[in-house]
Amino acid sequence: MRKKDKISFGVTEGLDFGSDVEDTVKGIISETVIDSTKKVSVRKMEIVEIDANRSYSPYYTPKPKKGSKGGTLGRGAVEESNRKIQFSLTCTPVQKEQFAEAAKKDRRKLSDFICVAIEEYIENHGL
Repeated sequence: MRKKDKISFGVTEGLDFGSDVEDTVKGIISETVIDSTKKVSVRKMEIVEIDANRSYSPYYTPKPKKGSKGGTLGRGAVEESNRKIQFSLTCTPVQKEQFAEAAKKDRRKLSDFICVAIEEYIENHGL
């Protein structure tokens, strides 16, 4: 078995990293001064009661809060019937381009366009 030779380029010879690091940290700490005259704005948030009519995922704990102007922060509640779910659609890249162009002409997002197209198909074919 061949023995590996220890190769050194001499880049770090004569350097003492221990004392340099301590001096640098001491310099940073001594230069860092907190100015007590500056005012810092802190937003106060109140916890809002959880809506009993909503159903949440077992993995989610709701923590709604009120903002400084009295409004609720975050996304608002959505009714169960209007809540959207995600599903996949399998198509070729050429078909996806066609769908995207058609959605662009209809001034919709691709997902909205496909949803409307499926609804129209169901309505037109009496399904």
